[in-house]
Amino acid sequence: ADGRLDVFGSLRAFKAGAFLRDLITLPVHEYDLIVNDFEPISAWAGKLRGIPVLACSHQVAYLFKESPRPTSKDVIAETAFKYYAPSDAQIGFHFRDYHSQILPAPVRQEVRRLRNSQVLNHITVYLPSFGVEELVHFFSQIEQEQWHVFTKQTDKRIQRGNVLIEPISNDAFLQSLANSKAVLCNAGFELPSESIYLKKKLMVVPIKGQYEQLCNAAALEEIGVSVIESLHRESIPQIREWLLQDNILDIPFTDSLEVVINAINSWKTSTAVEYSASS
Repeated sequence: ADGRLDVFGSLRAFKAGAFLRDLITLPVHEYDLIVNDFEPISAWAGKLRGIPVLACSHQVAYLFKESPRPTSKDVIAETAFKYYAPSDAQIGFHFRDYHSQILPAPVRQEVRRLRNSQVLNHITVYLPSFGVEELVHFFSQIEQEQWHVFTKQTDKRIQRGNVLIEPISNDAFLQSLANSKAVLCNAGFELPSESIYLKKKLMVVPIKGQYEQLCNAAALEEIGVSVIESLHRESIPQIREWLLQDNILDIPFTDSLEVVINAINSWKTSTAVEYSASS
């Protein structure tokens, strides 16, 4: 509830037996190429059976030293980036093209169609690492603003003063996102990318203990996005100042799908060597 990643809970959820069973039984021998989204079973199955793997994901961007990092590197996390899902060729996605093998973030077509939506006067919030009561208590202290908080912790819409609590719904969330004047979320990849694409004012709160989010926060801060460590009393003036600033980014996210398709076709014609990692 305090925004911290439950590392030990994640480790307890890992089942080695199921992983090995899936690794052995996955019929990768029936395919000529595996296109992998940082998923370990198909990646390792391909490696062990000699089936080429093309990695296409945001995590791939961290195979290249040019991708921004936080001040303090996490050696274990950096090792995981390299070995969690091994591949023969790589295409990474990031907020900017830090390397020739890193493409703009892939933005969903349904989000691309939201560009001409009317802007209203609320802030869309998606912070699943915090408890809903904690969020209501915090945002009620910034009473001059209207907050749309989306959460899995409720199945119905609830108005609590200046805070509207919304259950998770793709359509409702997209409508709130399109009509919002700003977005406050964790330092993931998809939602910050979509917010930047829609030219929304953006602030992120990286999940404590999650290195990938710290890397994302470093990259976002580098391009001008506001970053705060957590939601506490000292954050309130920062949020108020952020809402007064004119810090909307103009970063074009061209459609990366064609480049990925060309990479797959290149592999088929034995010219995919240009996509091989130089790390």
